[in-house]
Amino acid sequence: MRTEKETGEFHHMVGRLQIYEELLHEISVSQDEATQARIDRALEREPISDDDEVQSIAASSKFSLTRTGATAEIDGEDEVSAGVGSTGSLDRINEDFNRSDSARATGFMGKISEVTWMHRMKDQLDSNSPPGDDQNRTMVDGYLKRLNLGQTSSKLSGSSQNSATVNDGIANSSYHCDDLELLSIDQVEAFELPPRQTAEFLLSTYLESVHPTFPIVGKLNFSNQVRNFFDNDQSRPGKHWLAILNLVFAIAAKYTHLVKSEARGDERDHLVYFTRGRLLGIDADLVLAQPDLQRVQITALMAFYLLSINQINRSWTLCGISMRYSVALGLHLRNENPRLSDPNKEIRYRVWWALYGLERSLGVMTGRPTSVVDLDCMTPVPLPIDEESFTDPNCRMQNEGLIRNMRRFSSQDSPHTLSPSSSGPRHRSRPSPTSANSSSSLQSALDLLKTAPPTLSLYFTLTTHLGAVTNDVLAQLYRPVAMTKSWSQIQSQITTLDTKLEKWRATLPSVFDFTKKQRDQQFIRERMSLGFGYYSAKIIIHRPCLCRVDRRIPNESHKSKDFNRTAATLCVSGARGMLDLIPDEPNPVGLYKVTPWWCLTHYMTQAATILILELFFRADHMPKEAKDILGAAKKAVYWLNQMARDSVAAQRAWEQCNELLRKVAPLVGRDANDMPVDTPRTQGIPYPQLAQQQQQQHHPHPDGWTGSQQFARQFPGQAYYGGPPQDSTLLFQPSMQTQYDEYLPIHPSTPPPPSMPMTTAAHIATMFPTSQQMDHFAWGGVRMPEEMEPNQYFFQGQGPGQGWDAPGEPS
Repeated sequence: MRTEKETGEFHHMVGRLQIYEELLHEISVSQDEATQARIDRALEREPISDDDEVQSIAASSKFSLTRTGATAEIDGEDEVSAGVGSTGSLDRINEDFNRSDSARATGFMGKISEVTWMHRMKDQLDSNSPPGDDQNRTMVDGYLKRLNLGQTSSKLSGSSQNSATVNDGIANSSYHCDDLELLSIDQVEAFELPPRQTAEFLLSTYLESVHPTFPIVGKLNFSNQVRNFFDNDQSRPGKHWLAILNLVFAIAAKYTHLVKSEARGDERDHLVYFTRGRLLGIDADLVLAQPDLQRVQITALMAFYLLSINQINRSWTLCGISMRYSVALGLHLRNENPRLSDPNKEIRYRVWWALYGLERSLGVMTGRPTSVVDLDCMTPVPLPIDEESFTDPNCRMQNEGLIRNMRRFSSQDSPHTLSPSSSGPRHRSRPSPTSANSSSSLQSALDLLKTAPPTLSLYFTLTTHLGAVTNDVLAQLYRPVAMTKSWSQIQSQITTLDTKLEKWRATLPSVFDFTKKQRDQQFIRERMSLGFGYYSAKIIIHRPCLCRVDRRIPNESHKSKDFNRTAATLCVSGARGMLDLIPDEPNPVGLYKVTPWWCLTHYMTQAATILILELFFRADHMPKEAKDILGAAKKAVYWLNQMARDSVAAQRAWEQCNELLRKVAPLVGRDANDMPVDTPRTQGIPYPQLAQQQQQQHHPHPDGWTGSQQFARQFPGQAYYGGPPQDSTLLFQPSMQTQYDEYLPIHPSTPPPPSMPMTTAAHIATMFPTSQQMDHFAWGGVRMPEEMEPNQYFFQGQGPGQGWDAPGEPS
């Protein structure tokens, strides 16, 4: 039993030890390399003390502290917590995010975000602290933990967990644009629309550049709706459908400006479309409104648009609302409603996985926890068949074996564990996600995908699996619960996660293999997107080891030290591999056309920050490759410089990375004097003036948009369709609720309104087809009424019991 005197004396000793270590760190940075090496070696040793009081406390502790040179009872990596890694303490913050507008705009950024990495590096550079000094108390904390004293060195030294940081807040290290306000809703007319030619161009642009990765809307149904809408001058769709249409236009318009399309409109047209979507889709009852599928789509499309303009804090909020709506509607679970057709279910499954992928991307960018726990999600994996093939009679003959086997594995595990499909065998029990069978099922399913015909839906299925691996990384390595684990346990999890990632890459179909040089350009955008996602996952898996972790673990085994160095090397190699996907000579317009353009700035900044971090550590993990690492860092920073021409976020990211690169290059005996000192966007403009210009771009004059677009579509007698605004209450009259609004419940037996031709009404469908509209499809062995004709089944010419599952098999 420890006495109060013994505990007090030990606390005093630890405080003095901390002071000495910090002093050595400060002295080290001003010494020559030989002296620095001696200091580093000294700090790596376990402290020696002849204090009898310390020895008596150590003897009564769970683990004995031994002198240097003696053999410890267990290896050091088993005794220290995961906090010795680069993630540090995940369960605390050190600033008030409600203190100012800029702090609120940026918000909390977790340890997985590259913004946090830059912020911590700037802190240490500004305070002249050596690499890793923000965690130099970890070793002492490990002693206290093993001695069960229940305190940390920060408490003993009286430091506050809420103290201000050196560079006064993470907002100063953020390159995102949440501080820039959006276009005022008073500056647009809610119901104006572009000419049909423009609308069709924007729709096709969206479906080509965004939909394969984020199928938030049903491609065929929505395309038919838009076509019928412009064909029929008398149609008056509801405000929610128009909101979806305008948000699709906004996303597509933003892309056309990035790729310099000849058909692009005014440079701020995407803001106008988005603002119309806000007016039509978000009313005063948003918070209290009951969820429905169109609200899921509206909030998801708004979140995606905000992500594309780098307003990720707002995007995060709206994505969370969309996820809440989705869970309330049960989209996160397998749907076994017999009255809902399987094609309808499949479309909903894809919407869920699109939201899952969007939130996962935002989770990586912000470092914030995702809202859905994977173990609560049992939505089947999306099938690798394009929506256009749902009604193709030849689809069964080409894909029957693939679909049957995908269903068999989907019935056992979800994409993290391959979740059960709607028509899978019901008698099979689902194994635990951690069971051995789960891993083999996942591998078997991925093996099937390798031989599947190349389609955009196959790409989406592969993206879903990669997203599941990334979500595992967030859960296992970057949640506060990780701090309860030992460093050796974290190493084991890193190994497991990297194995999952490599299994995924090894089973990629050839056409999607980004590691090979291919002349085929058909799926180049999808191939590049998988490549960026893979290398980003590689980085965050091994990021905890990219630090001076060895000096923080007394009595660490050689095996653990080798693991740390190898993992750090893989982290840096991941950043270099990402940059190897793109040319050395920047061409942002060309790159936007073949990459995930909506988060390209994030990927470039993430890679640049990792490389700069390794230089900050004096290339300690890869000393022989310091020159190449510096060259790769310069490449990333130069790309950001050129991307800044059309992106405020890229401009800010370049400013952050350029400053850091110039500071760390001398640490490896080199410089960055050959790098540009400004960007094509600034051309020497002082930053305060540039910021003012940026604000003006997001606050155009009220007269700058009214009447300037010359939109052709005007609805007679409808508010805000050309001319002076009428009574705004007209926007919410019952007469505005049409067949396009909400669920569009048009049934073949329901007569159309007198003003609507029968042929038009037959083609109008909900964004998610109803069971009645699609029950002539027999997907997955779903039995149809016996009185129906054979050609009414999913595959023409197949009668009851001749679907994708043989008679007698469980549905």
